[in-house]
Amino acid sequence: MVFTKTPAQSVSVSILQHNNAIIILGAVKQIARILVEEYLDDIEGTSTVFFNCNLWERFFNLCVDFCCQPSLQLEKMTELKRKRILDLYGDMRLTMNTLMLDKWRMLGNFQANFVPGMVGPFLKVSLLPHEGLRKATIPVFFDMMEHEWKYNKNFHRMEIEMIDKLDVYLEKLTDFNARLQSTFPFAKFLTKLEPPGLDIIESTDQYIQSCAVEPLPDPNIMKKFEGKQVKEEITRYCRTNNVKHFLLKRPFHQGKKDKSNEYKTLHIERTVYTTEYQFPGILRWFPVVDSEVTVLNPIENGAELIEDN
Repeated sequence: MVFTKTPAQSVSVSILQHNNAIIILGAVKQIARILVEEYLDDIEGTSTVFFNCNLWERFFNLCVDFCCQPSLQLEKMTELKRKRILDLYGDMRLTMNTLMLDKWRMLGNFQANFVPGMVGPFLKVSLLPHEGLRKATIPVFFDMMEHEWKYNKNFHRMEIEMIDKLDVYLEKLTDFNARLQSTFPFAKFLTKLEPPGLDIIESTDQYIQSCAVEPLPDPNIMKKFEGKQVKEEITRYCRTNNVKHFLLKRPFHQGKKDKSNEYKTLHIERTVYTTEYQFPGILRWFPVVDSEVTVLNPIENGAELIEDN
């Protein structure tokens, strides 16, 4: 016998979870007040009094865990459930994130104590599929970069930590394929990028085609950097964050391949996929809502190669 929850039961469970979250949120606000009053006597960070870094780090991690808890991820809820929760409680992730960032700004020069240790937790919040959370959290990384440059004259520690954590939160392609295989143990992986033939499409067997795509950053953001000296770390971040368009290139030869000049018949099929939400996201995947296919002939392909180089 299988038991399933009705929509009303599901909403009731969620309301109970949010009631508990409100209690926790109130408690964290009191903790934040005590931290400032008792453990932050000099907001400029110039005091010789001992600064309890471990205590503050635990506070920030508590805030991050609150924001990232599954029960508060409204994007995964049905429209009815999401509307009911928002009407009753609002988005408590925003409330907690505002509290966390307000205390972060109060630390002043003490912020340097949390590089690179807090890069991962703050990154986790910025990966939540909520534009307001992402925009509010990103300035923290600029604060960290400022302190890193001030004390170390480079961003090596922060860069390494961010790359390592992105690998953990966004999962590498091989790990992704392994998870797919465990979910569909009887499926066969297609090893080529070419579209599957009718024998595969009409087959009763399971097939999986997995391929890496290239993120396409928002051109309006990248245009702001034109003619300006911008650090590579910043442009690299913008190229791979807040992205919802992705490019898949598939080379193929049209007509008989010329062995003496293979570029003569080389065409490129370009497919741009648009996802429902921006990446990266804590949910790790989003559905594709649109796709557009164009084909570059050999001349257009050559011109694009020259422009890229």
